[in-house]
Amino acid sequence: MEISTVDHYFSTVSKTVAIQIPQTCPWCGIGNNPTNTEAGKIEIQEGYIFSMHHYCPACKKYHMTNQEYLRHADKTTMVLVYPNKVTIDIDHLFIEYAPRFVEFYSEAIEAEESGLENIAGTGYRSAVECLIKDYALAFGLDTKEYLSDPKFTFNNAIDKYVKNDDLLKGALHFIRTVGNDYTHWNKSTSISLPVLKNYVDIIVQIFKSKFMLKDLPKI
Repeated sequence: MEISTVDHYFSTVSKTVAIQIPQTCPWCGIGNNPTNTEAGKIEIQEGYIFSMHHYCPACKKYHMTNQEYLRHADKTTMVLVYPNKVTIDIDHLFIEYAPRFVEFYSEAIEAEESGLENIAGTGYRSAVECLIKDYALAFGLDTKEYLSDPKFTFNNAIDKYVKNDDLLKGALHFIRTVGNDYTHWNKSTSISLPVLKNYVDIIVQIFKSKFMLKDLPKI
């Protein structure tokens, strides 16, 4: 995990010191510029362990750290972060318009980097399903209740929302089919996870362009 530093005033030691925080929010992966507050402290022989809450303005969630402060130092050392997970550098448009996609996509990347190929494969498939449904909700194509219906499948969503784009529809059905295969006891496809991920990334870029067009800058 990459680290950055910000200044914080600790009333306990009556000074401002540089604290270490994750460079990106552990929840959403957006560059970290949180509001930092102390949640508690433990005095140790060498100084203090401060528990801190960090509020991310992008995803509106808190992450936590423990900061070790040694007496008379001008900085702390981050000794614990929660959640301690792989984060992704993802456009803020996905945080705004496709939050469920972001959750699944982040977890799929974490599974892949941990060597959990089957979980990653199903995760990428689920992420793209969420992306299509997030897209439909963001553009007012259907209601949340309709999209939440268990009978409204990934297959249904592809055929309904991209029915006029044969290339995109074909790629989405490819991801659905290969992703589904990772859930089977007898995996029938020879398509590797990196190949699946390549097509997932193409789909992500296509939907990013759709969200960009929806979110045109004001003139």
